[in-house]
Amino acid sequence: MRIVYLRPQKSGRMLIGVEGEEGPRPLSISLGLYDTLGHPTAGCELDGEALGMILREDEEYRAMKKALYLLSFSDKSVRALITRLRQAGFSADSSRSAAEECVRLGYVNEDGQLRRLVMQEAAKLRGPRLILSKLGAKGYSASAIRRVIDELVSEGELDFKESLARLYAEENAETDEDRRALRYKHGY
Repeated sequence: MRIVYLRPQKSGRMLIGVEGEEGPRPLSISLGLYDTLGHPTAGCELDGEALGMILREDEEYRAMKKALYLLSFSDKSVRALITRLRQAGFSADSSRSAAEECVRLGYVNEDGQLRRLVMQEAAKLRGPRLILSKLGAKGYSASAIRRVIDELVSEGELDFKESLARLYAEENAETDEDRRALRYKHGY
């Protein structure tokens, strides 16, 4: 493959246009990789190893940009973020790397997200089983959900007995059969 053009970017990266079937293919690499490659210029031929390094770094950069874009709309668990990146066509390694970087930078804080989501679900008078099911479907691990529920209960933030009593009162559950049906329906 041959380099068609090189352009420095405002982000401090280098845009390299590599020969492609439909014209030059723009790939973004760090200045560190550009230095490692020996400052290639337009017209230079890239060997397979150099092209592989450029393609890997470009994909990781694009995966990170996509991860930040996805997180700009809503909080996501690490697993959900990786899944969305894989669905967008990124490799498993690039998806995992971008998700780990988002955690490292503090953009993904599963414990904080879980605390907030558990409290939201509990406010709707949902019991621990239903909360576990709903949040598990969003990509959070069952053990993390249970741990957060236990922490909130021990801190006095959640009281499922009180919530169940409110549910009985709101639904006018007078018989044992009505109460059993409500407990089942709401996950108590």
